[in-house]
Amino acid sequence: MRKATVQLLYGGKDISADVAPYLRGFTYTDHAHGKSDTLRVELEDTEGRWVDAWFPETGQTLQAVIECEDWDAKGDSQRLNCGTFQVDRVEFGGPPDVLSIDAVSTAVSSSMRREKKTRAWENVGLSEIAETIAKEQGLELLFDASSSTVYGRVDQREESDLAFLQRLAEEQGLNLKITDEQLALYDDEAYDAKPSSYTIKRGDGSLTGYRFQAQAHDTYDSAKASYWSPKDKELYQVEHKPGSAPKGSGQTLALNERYESLPAAENAAKKRLRKANKAGVSGSVDLRGHPGMQAGLNVSFSGFGAFDGKYGVESAAHKIGRSGGYATSLEFKQAMDSDGQTDIALNQDGSGL
Repeated sequence: MRKATVQLLYGGKDISADVAPYLRGFTYTDHAHGKSDTLRVELEDTEGRWVDAWFPETGQTLQAVIECEDWDAKGDSQRLNCGTFQVDRVEFGGPPDVLSIDAVSTAVSSSMRREKKTRAWENVGLSEIAETIAKEQGLELLFDASSSTVYGRVDQREESDLAFLQRLAEEQGLNLKITDEQLALYDDEAYDAKPSSYTIKRGDGSLTGYRFQAQAHDTYDSAKASYWSPKDKELYQVEHKPGSAPKGSGQTLALNERYESLPAAENAAKKRLRKANKAGVSGSVDLRGHPGMQAGLNVSFSGFGAFDGKYGVESAAHKIGRSGGYATSLEFKQAMDSDGQTDIALNQDGSGL
């Protein structure tokens, strides 16, 4: 009989047996970029144990593993190691009394998220800034991008290291992801080019719900960026307008940042336009629990008409309810090449956008 259970360690101690009779809900959410992975545990507390003697301390560690037995066939065992988290917030409410624990991945330390810093970085590349911050946080840097913008000067003003790096990554059209041991800055163009890990077919019994949408709002035909020429003492503008990309809304994406070279401005305009237009076709699906689904993977859809094609998974939420039912929910955006092309039929002639 198919069965899914949660193994929980609190402060390194296995509390799975203590939690099981009270577990109302468990959700692990894995994000591809921009957000920390999170854990939420909801516990029934009509006996008052969790709000009293068993009250969880903020700052304490939680480790979670989803164990699946007889999952795809009898004897098939699968597991999903969710990682290590730190209790960030505890809520209590009712009736009926429920205590909820929210935890964030320990890969992002409290100091990296919360400690505000003011410092200036001069004559340094984005990869060097990231390398310095990674070392300060005890992380290894993975810089997977074709170029690294060099700044004459960039200021970190009352920003945490995480917020500062995220801002610079967004300006360059890059993604930021922090795992247990690694800080990754990457251009998702290369990840979009990877083959799909799974194909989800309409009518498949494991698919319990789906939603797709195509929108013109917040999609663009071109992007403009400006750069400052120290030699000429003038501000110049460049515009990137792909000749073969799907037609957008007619809008131009204006980048407010000033770049310090023509190549930097052109690169930012190209990457930011591509990243913005990924939201032109997006969606979400609900599946029977799937331990293999992770943020950052590509999945393909079949049987959904014009929405068939390849998408990049933005987030994967793994949920276990009180009855032991296990479900996985995905949020995704269309995969695109460097020129904004996609294999989704809806976009081939711009129809619907």
